[in-house]
Amino acid sequence: MPTVSRAVVQSVRVHADDVREFRLLPDKRAPFEAGQFLQLTLGTVTASDFWPESRTFSIASFQAPDRTLRLFIKRAGAYTSRIFEELVPGAACTVKYAYGEFTMPAFEEDSAIVCVAGGTGVAPFLAFFDQLQAQGRLDRLTLFHSVRTLSEAVDRERLEDALGPDRYRVFLTRETRPGATCRRLAAPDLLSERSDDPGRHFYLCGSPAFSASFRDLLEAAGEKNVHTEDW
Repeated sequence: MPTVSRAVVQSVRVHADDVREFRLLPDKRAPFEAGQFLQLTLGTVTASDFWPESRTFSIASFQAPDRTLRLFIKRAGAYTSRIFEELVPGAACTVKYAYGEFTMPAFEEDSAIVCVAGGTGVAPFLAFFDQLQAQGRLDRLTLFHSVRTLSEAVDRERLEDALGPDRYRVFLTRETRPGATCRRLAAPDLLSERSDDPGRHFYLCGSPAFSASFRDLLEAAGEKNVHTEDW
């Protein structure tokens, strides 16, 4: 059963005009798997209360030493605008967690994991990264990240250092930078990755249109292990 907890904002970082990173410290710690999500409301709520207006966000961390939960939130309407205005350091909100089955294959400890993210859809894959790094199995992970500008490629230096340029690739769609891949991500980019592993798993997270288009392309190419989480 999900845990309801008050959570205090520890820090806020701006990545773009409409993208912010929040670190929340919940009063109650609940177990969760990398890739799961939480429900956040700006009100103060207990487990027995009627749950007010809220939004769901993937947890972008896994077993952080400081017990914080990391979120990336894109301004996309009135409620997320309120989150930007009200969730400043020291402010409190209520979270209910954890939900979801967008998790790594539990019984395939050697299968390759190819993650494809659009914008803030990278959040669950940062939790994958944390878990695999703790297990010493980053060799399983490849991450493709499509963003508008380089500033939106969160954790870029950390991912580059750990995964290298072959297994961490950023695609810029609205910015030109020397040495960067300045075009849209395409199906051949994905199909060439870990092609020697018939048991590879593809994980897609982005807008519904982004995830659906790559799911259809991968399945049409005969891929069997395709997982999506639309937001």
